[in-house]
Amino acid sequence: MLDRSSLEHKIKTLKICVIIPTYNNERTLKRVIDGLLEITKDLIVINNSATDATFRILKTYTEITQIFLTKNKGKGNALRIGFKKAEALGYDFAVTLKPDRQYYLKYIAVFVNQLEFETNKNLLLIGSTNSCLLYTSPSPRDATLS
Repeated sequence: MLDRSSLEHKIKTLKICVIIPTYNNERTLKRVIDGLLEITKDLIVINNSATDATFRILKTYTEITQIFLTKNKGKGNALRIGFKKAEALGYDFAVTLKPDRQYYLKYIAVFVNQLEFETNKNLLLIGSTNSCLLYTSPSPRDATLS
């Protein structure tokens, strides 16, 4: 796995951002954001009209891009808005993370490694807790999470 400094450099060079849609994740949001800030400040957090302390937590992070939605239209809508913002900010790639789970640095490292390895940059890497599947043209294959 890449060390943090190398990973941070590659994220910046490849113009990758991390998109986090959040709704009522006050218990885990700070831990997830703090973990990500160790490797990148290129975060886009979409507050999907949370009714808990999410707004107050996000106010303390002035260094990241934040979007506050006045109406919750679902996670898919929040992600679409996040992708549009990423494109407007000049990012070429995005990783999406759920703020209600443990932050897994290795998933971002796998994404970065696969992105560098692939000649076809039109790829979709889908991950779960213990596996990832990489979709590229013409066929999917497994990506290693070691």
